[in-house]
Amino acid sequence: MICEFKPTTQTCCKNKQKTTLKFLNDYHKRYSCLAILALPAEHSTCIQEYNDIYNLPWIKGIIIDLYATTPSNLSASKVGRMNVSDRTWDVPKLQANTIIFLGHRRQIKIKMLINALRNNIFWIAYLSLGCLVRENIVSFSLRLLFHYFYQLCPASIFPNLLFYETELRLKKTVHHHDAPLLKIDDFNKGKVLMINNSLAWGGAERQLVNTLIGLKEKKTGYISLLCEHLDHISEKDFYLDVVQKNKIDVFLLNQVCGDYELSNTQKKIYENQENNLQDRIFRTFSRLPPQLSAEIAEYLIALDYFRPEIVHIWQDRTSVIAGLAAVILGVPKIVISSRNMAAYRFNYHLPYMRLGYRALSEVDNVYFLNNSRAGADDYTKWLNLSENKYRVLHNGINTKEFKFVGENLVNSCKKQMRISEKSKVVGSIFRLYAEKDPLLWISTIAAVAKQRNDCVFLLVGAGPLENKIKSYAKKLNISDQLIMPGTEKNASMILSIMDLFLLTSKEEGTPNVIIEAQLCGVPVIATDAGGTAETFINGKTGWLINKREPDLLAERIQFSLDNQQWYDNARVLARQFALEKFSLTKMINSTLEIYNYK
Repeated sequence: MICEFKPTTQTCCKNKQKTTLKFLNDYHKRYSCLAILALPAEHSTCIQEYNDIYNLPWIKGIIIDLYATTPSNLSASKVGRMNVSDRTWDVPKLQANTIIFLGHRRQIKIKMLINALRNNIFWIAYLSLGCLVRENIVSFSLRLLFHYFYQLCPASIFPNLLFYETELRLKKTVHHHDAPLLKIDDFNKGKVLMINNSLAWGGAERQLVNTLIGLKEKKTGYISLLCEHLDHISEKDFYLDVVQKNKIDVFLLNQVCGDYELSNTQKKIYENQENNLQDRIFRTFSRLPPQLSAEIAEYLIALDYFRPEIVHIWQDRTSVIAGLAAVILGVPKIVISSRNMAAYRFNYHLPYMRLGYRALSEVDNVYFLNNSRAGADDYTKWLNLSENKYRVLHNGINTKEFKFVGENLVNSCKKQMRISEKSKVVGSIFRLYAEKDPLLWISTIAAVAKQRNDCVFLLVGAGPLENKIKSYAKKLNISDQLIMPGTEKNASMILSIMDLFLLTSKEEGTPNVIIEAQLCGVPVIATDAGGTAETFINGKTGWLINKREPDLLAERIQFSLDNQQWYDNARVLARQFALEKFSLTKMINSTLEIYNYK
């Protein structure tokens, strides 16, 4: 199970009602408004207990979760419903000018804001570090739209000049927030907290898990993990069972922050003690761009709960948000791991990422890592940093887990998949996303299929392009030779049945799966993307193709399958190379060196 924070439902509801009343009363004293109260799903268990809140004369109605029970003392006309999956809500038609949302800013979506405007509501308030923050709905909506369009075309439409003020405010935050909120002695020596968005099916998550397990085995101290999402339906918990099997504690961010009484920092804010801490925090957060302050506040609360000596953060968005929170709190050592080429190359890029990274780069106790030389250089150029700012820490693979499983198991697996023992298997494992260029992969295997009829093509993975890939394969008349089983946890078995591994990515950091394929004795054919060239020996354990042309890739596949001597040598050299360069022990020892742990 995931580590559970919440107390009994009754105690939880009393705490939430008490703190919610304080938020509301403080807000009303300041703004004297008529409001509709919106309760996110985590308040559902307390809805019936909120009578004191519903009886406030200036609270005209409520919006509750679609499946929550309607409070007995409220008429249906005063109750609206929130559909989390559709990101919409029905706002009751009442005399009010404000919606007070008792959740985090990132839960508020553009459809919700538009619906509020249609009902003549022009203000929205949301929780941020011990108080309700008010924003104009029109400006809030415009900012959300701006970020949406920026993600679609960041390079051509919105130059960095537009974010100059934001960069200045971020730099002021990390350099002039009075002082870190805590002293070094306030942190727990030997406590390491890893932070990542989720434990989804991906290379970064696999490296995170490898690092957690490796550090745990070294017995370096208390190692734990904090995630924002561990949803089973979307497979964001893909590696959760592996982590828990190794007895590593896993925490959810919303659980840590869900009960306000848990946070020592927030208690100090309420009580307004310890050198005017409340004033210091709000001076700090007033400098932050509003789109960041609420999310940073969340991590500030969580980090205050754990008080780790070292916080090790993974992937771009989480690194910026949690990294800024760690600086504000005063965490002694902050390690940031980027796992790919620079963030601006991907559709998850957000305007503040470059600015946040640049602000963090000016803090002495923040250390930047990348898993390839190509990735480190790309970030260095993008952020305009000195060449020695990024350290390369190559991926570490569990060599005990990845090895050829043996002919008997291979034949058994082939039989289950209805693959002939005599067939040559050209395969791959990757997320079905645009940066992996799966359509080039399909075009390549189609070119191979035209030349030979002894090949079967195996594509393991899941993602939004799955239907498009299948349609394209059907168009090229190779559906009968293509096997797509979805995600598979036994990667070693899947790799062992392959004769060649084909990867056609547009963008890569250090692709773990190429290393894992070589550990299983599988030669590689790959396009030149990011740090891919650093993961095998071109011409000896595989072939690196510089041009993104199916015929060139297909020709190398043909050569590799037809030249038995080259193929046999490549199988042996592939495992030797991967064992030497990408051992888990080497990666863990380098991580401990960065931590300054012996």
